[in-house]
Amino acid sequence: DADTVSLYIVTSHTSGSLYQCIRVISENNINMLKIESRPIHEKPFSYGFYIDFEGNTISDNTLKVLSELKNHCEYIRIIGNYKKKLAIY
Repeated sequence: DADTVSLYIVTSHTSGSLYQCIRVISENNINMLKIESRPIHEKPFSYGFYIDFEGNTISDNTLKVLSELKNHCEYIRIIGNYKKKLAIY
């Protein structure tokens, strides 16, 4: 079963907008695995964020988070839902 969700979001360029998104994830007891910012070339000083967190897009908790994130994001896209691979060192 899939256990990791990858998203790309764009927040408004206002104070606390990214915090609101992270708060939604945290308050729903979801473990965020990664967050990475990327500049949006068409919009100076604006950034998009790639976020990975534990979950499955068919679980009620993940669906609730995705719904709540829509209230805080200008854009949201699910990149994928997949089984996390363990690294072998």
